[in-house]
Amino acid sequence: MFIPFNNKSNQCYCCKKNYSKTLLFEQKYCKDCLQWYIKYATSNTDSIKTAIGNLDVCIRTTNTNCDNHKPRNLDFCIREWCENCSEILYFKQIVTNQRFDFKNMDHFFKKNRKKSIYKQNVSDNFFEFKLYSNYYSISFEFIESTLVKNHIPILHLPWWDAHNQCIICNSKLKFKSNCQKWCSNCFIIYTGCRYCLTTNIIFGNTEKSQCMKCKRLSLIDINMKNIKEHFLKLNTCNYNQITNYVNNIDKHSNLLEIYIFIKKLEYFDLKMYSQTIEYLENNEDYSIMPIMFIPFINDEDRCYCCKNIYSETLFKQKYCKDCLYWCIKYTTSNLNIKCAIDNLDVCVRTTNTNCDKHEPKNLDFCIQGWCENCTEILYFKQIVTKQKFDFGNLDHFNEETCRLCKKLMYKQNVQDDFFEFELCSNCYSISFEFSESILILYLPWWDARNKCMICHQPLKSKSSCQKYCSNCLMVYTGCRICLTTNIIFGYINQSQCKRCKRIEKIASIDTIDTIVVDNVSGNSNIDEFLNFTKFNMNNQVYDYVNN
Repeated sequence: MFIPFNNKSNQCYCCKKNYSKTLLFEQKYCKDCLQWYIKYATSNTDSIKTAIGNLDVCIRTTNTNCDNHKPRNLDFCIREWCENCSEILYFKQIVTNQRFDFKNMDHFFKKNRKKSIYKQNVSDNFFEFKLYSNYYSISFEFIESTLVKNHIPILHLPWWDAHNQCIICNSKLKFKSNCQKWCSNCFIIYTGCRYCLTTNIIFGNTEKSQCMKCKRLSLIDINMKNIKEHFLKLNTCNYNQITNYVNNIDKHSNLLEIYIFIKKLEYFDLKMYSQTIEYLENNEDYSIMPIMFIPFINDEDRCYCCKNIYSETLFKQKYCKDCLYWCIKYTTSNLNIKCAIDNLDVCVRTTNTNCDKHEPKNLDFCIQGWCENCTEILYFKQIVTKQKFDFGNLDHFNEETCRLCKKLMYKQNVQDDFFEFELCSNCYSISFEFSESILILYLPWWDARNKCMICHQPLKSKSSCQKYCSNCLMVYTGCRICLTTNIIFGYINQSQCKRCKRIEKIASIDTIDTIVVDNVSGNSNIDEFLNFTKFNMNNQVYDYVNN
């Protein structure tokens, strides 16, 4: 009971006194509780036993001639602990992801069974903790879940995992007791056995956990009712990879490297899953997941969905790599959920034609063949940002004509050293119509510009697919299924995508900006303003589109 399940905690949960730290690796423990455990272990009381005999610990004496006991060497067991002269260097079964530097080298004298248990990095002046499979073994199994139909995996670790962060997403863990913690983002439960100092990592929800060493059962008191069966299925590939990794561990492997392996897995987290499901459930067509990884205003820096920083293409089109990957994962999964990514017209390239993650492929491939390790997006053909790119990136630019009609698509300006983005008029068509005497312009692309096309004032965002100009009172709506844009020269209640016919409700005029409406040309009637402008503007747009 003298070791915390969270190495960042400061007070012993048992006696409430401050924790001490080991000289090496900063593992925390309670000296007072440790002393009482040793006292019980060395007493003649047969009815009380302690698990301290299972403790693998490295201790040292600060005085070989202590007068409280007979003289002894530097290496002795914990039952011979002396409160006056004994000191713990480190616990071999407690993992905290800590290092120690060379200034503590005078304390560092012990090797483990003639085999080094430390990794030395001279340039950084530290030792890293290791555990070898000669004496510790990892196992992996699938058990029946209490919430979903399929089985869930459990990773049995032969050490006490005292981390306070999730091994996959680095989110802070939530602690339910002194031997249970979990990640609410990844739905991963960590349970510890205080008799054997082992840890079970459970990738899902179950009612109980069993220690592989002593077979004791512990009940799990964590509410994970909102977990979905689809969520676990999406990570099946990751579970299989963990199984293969565990089965191929050899006797010379450092077992702690499993943390590095798991962290590199393409794990589908709950936050992304929940946002996707919420979007789908709020729409009539539950079977199609929209394109969520592209902003409607290209000046934004962070993804509105996952809050990660956007990446950029050659034409400075922003997109979220993480959300893109999850869309592709949905598309290539066996779930009954389709993704609108099939409608995406994109130019991608591979940075390594011999990537070991998949079979060799040429430079031209579809987005479903995306590989996180070697694939890079050059540009999206349907996203307009009014950007150019210079000739310095020309070696990446391997497509100058439309794939469909082979027509030249790009305008080159040698004097200014740039390529201008163009769309093939053979394959993309603009249309318009009047709704309640208001002009609606249907664009076959995703307009991600941040300024009004008429007055060049900054647009205001109302949602991930609606923005408006408070100066011209024009509304821009986007369809995240087809990546098209409707520009509405006035106000109507709803907007319909020309391609998929889906209807998007538009925020009321009061929601848009009542202050602007009250100040338009000195009168508060928005209809008068729109009627005043539509005859001057609509006829010009009509003539342009028809010609």
